[in-house]
Amino acid sequence: MKIKLILLNLCLVGLLTVITLVGSQTPTIKSNEVFTHKDGNLKFRGWGQAEETHRWSVGNRSVILFKFKEDKKSLVGEIEFQGGSLGQQHIIAKLNGTKIHDGMMEAKLKMKFAPKLLKGKNQENELAFELPDARVPGNGDMRRLAIYFSSLVIR
Repeated sequence: MKIKLILLNLCLVGLLTVITLVGSQTPTIKSNEVFTHKDGNLKFRGWGQAEETHRWSVGNRSVILFKFKEDKKSLVGEIEFQGGSLGQQHIIAKLNGTKIHDGMMEAKLKMKFAPKLLKGKNQENELAFELPDARVPGNGDMRRLAIYFSSLVIR
C-alpha cells in the first residue's frame, strides 16, 4: 500500500512539474531598471544556473526572454549588458531576429536598436546571443562557455 501511494505521489509531482513548465508565463520588465542574472523577470534558455554574481552561457546560442510593459516610443533604443567573456569571444546579438551587435565582447556591451524592434506590450521578446567561439575552459568544467551575464538595462 505504501509503495502505491509513493508512486502515485511521484506521478502527481511529475504531472504538476510538467503543468508548471508548460504554463509558465514570461514576466514583464520596464525601461531603465536593472535586471540581474537572478531576476525572475527574465527567462533564460541556453544559460547555466545562476552563480553568486553571474550566469554563464552554455553552448553556441543563449537567449534571454522578456515582455516589455511600457510604450516603446519612450525608449532611446539601447540595451546595456553587463558581464564578461571566457577570453576573446565573437558575439552576434539579435533582438527578435534582427542583428543589433556583431563584434567582440567586453565587460560592458552597449547595443543600439530601433525601438520598433520590440514587440508590443506584454508580447514576448527574444534577446539572442550567437556564440561561435564558445569552448570548454580546460579547468575541469565540461560546459562550452562563451560569455557570462550579470545584469542588463533597456533604455
